[in-house]
Amino acid sequence: VPYQQRARITLDLTDGVQDSIARYGAYEPEVWDALSACAVGDDVVWDIGANIGGVAIRALLDGRVREVHAFEAHPLTCRILAKNLRLNGGRSVVH
Repeated sequence: VPYQQRARITLDLTDGVQDSIARYGAYEPEVWDALSACAVGDDVVWDIGANIGGVAIRALLDGRVREVHAFEAHPLTCRILAKNLRLNGGRSVVH
């Protein structure tokens, strides 16, 4: 589905976080808003506990971000995270 006007994201509406993204356009948007206020250019973002990539994708959309490292421990969620980051172009590494 479309995400943040220029991106795409896969969602499972039975999951609370993903349902929130579908309903409101983001989950905890204040997290990226606070982080992006500190971005200066050529930044590397580490998204620890990236879940399906809501914050990581927003970081990829920001021209000041050179690369995103997204960390997710749950194997199934990590596969979804990797798919979502691939949908939105390179410049990311999934751990």
